[in-house]
Amino acid sequence: MDDCVTNIEEVESIQTSLSNVIDFCDEAMAVIDNRRRNGEVIVNAATIQVALKTPMTVRRPSVKFQLKSALGLDTLLRSSRAERKQPFINGIEYLSDSRIGVIDNENNECWIIDKNSKVTTAPYAFATTPRDITCISNDTFCTFAVTVSNGNINTICILKCNPGNRIICLQKTIVLYDCCDAVCMIRHLYLVSTLNAEQAVFAVDENGTKTTLRGLQMTKKIQNFGDCKCVYDRNIDTMFITDKTDNSVCVHNKLEMTKNILKDANIKSPIGICLGPAGSGSVFVCCSETNNIAYVGSDGQLSDLIDIDLETPEVISFDNVRQKLSVVSNKQRSIVTYDVLFIERHSRKRSSRRSDRVKTV
Repeated sequence: MDDCVTNIEEVESIQTSLSNVIDFCDEAMAVIDNRRRNGEVIVNAATIQVALKTPMTVRRPSVKFQLKSALGLDTLLRSSRAERKQPFINGIEYLSDSRIGVIDNENNECWIIDKNSKVTTAPYAFATTPRDITCISNDTFCTFAVTVSNGNINTICILKCNPGNRIICLQKTIVLYDCCDAVCMIRHLYLVSTLNAEQAVFAVDENGTKTTLRGLQMTKKIQNFGDCKCVYDRNIDTMFITDKTDNSVCVHNKLEMTKNILKDANIKSPIGICLGPAGSGSVFVCCSETNNIAYVGSDGQLSDLIDIDLETPEVISFDNVRQKLSVVSNKQRSIVTYDVLFIERHSRKRSSRRSDRVKTV
């Protein structure tokens, strides 16, 4: 009896591992069968080894959203100055301590929503239109970058937010010679999307020196602000770029020099994009025309599609620490936050006999 496993959780863990092994072998045999039908190989031990080295289908958990809170923009900004215009949110980013940095390009402002869902300090005002926001560092004084672009003014402003939610300019501005829209960090560089260029995305360093990234040509030139957004996952050296007019998501793996373009009937006008859970190699994408959120993997495959009760979702950000997803709808004038649940998929149903054995151990 000492050698028997008595912990039910341990038994279930072993079962899951065995099930994954069985599924993996099934895929390997499917590869072998396919190659044999095509006359490529003969089934033997060496063939199995080759098949096992063939990339298998990436399995990601299915995703479920639970509504946590909904903030009306009018209520949220009631304490702000009276002469403000109706806000238009075109960028949000989770900062440290569950705070959210918000870009309002109608009032040329950046403001902070604290962990209690309140705007407690005066917003930071820009000289002209802010376009997007990305976090640089998440220490006590959180540092973030904001693209500002209108007419001849095209810059990346570096700002800090202290624990009291006051936004401080670091007197550090990166001047660009091209109009700039979306921004994210790619190692020590800033990845920026632009308009009316053969290549919709380029990189700049802190001195404003431009670097052209190969293989990032879009189907056609980006004409409008907001039509192209980008994020970068440094863990897998992969860029994800949305193209609203082409109804597509481009996945560009720099390490392997591969590019996959995802198009799906359920993905219409993809616009907002953010990285998913750390280490997952996935992103969340707002589909503003179909009112859903696409969960896309680094292989360019659609892993899941989540319908949400929000009209024309446009902007999105994910809190890795608390597993929360915030989505903005300017049409409904609200910022909605969801608790994100990740549910493991089981491709193989366990027999009732096996389940009974688990219960009686």
